Amino acid sequence: MKKFVAILTVLLLMAVLPLTVLADDSGSGSSTITTHISSHYSIVIPATIDLTQGNTSQVSIENASIEDGYSVKVFLTELDDPNGIRLFNASGSNYIVCSITNAETNSIADATNPLATFTKENIANSVTTKNFYLDTDSTSVAGTYTGTMHYRFECSPQ
Repeated sequence: MKKFVAILTVLLLMAVLPLTVLADDSGSGSSTITTHISSHYSIVIPATIDLTQGNTSQVSIENASIEDGYSVKVFLTELDDPNGIRLFNASGSNYIVCSITNAETNSIADATNPLATFTKENIANSVTTKNFYLDTDSTSVAGTYTGTMHYRFECSPQ
């Protein structure tokens, strides 16, 4: 019985002892590392545009990095008139329509025609400001008129 316990003990000790794994002393390999950095930018449009100071204003892009084949477009939204934005007098009894035109394309800006477009090439060539024109009917009832221009911007494939 003592021999049996001794043999069993030896076998158990052999089973729990760490096994040595043989390996080469040197080697090499490689790994592919990938990442994606999305376009990033800031759009700047004046908070107040005073048409008594002239009918031209600007939209700018700052701190921009745009992916190849993409562009940043600025669109007008929430238009309350097919021809532009309604500007109301102080009492709200009269309004005039202010049309906003992309100076580069000479087209009226709206939800589908951009107010401005910026490409990677524009950024590379330091073209970071685009002009737009604002036009109103000057034959309307005299007074001060005010309205709000709403816009959205997106970065999408060209």
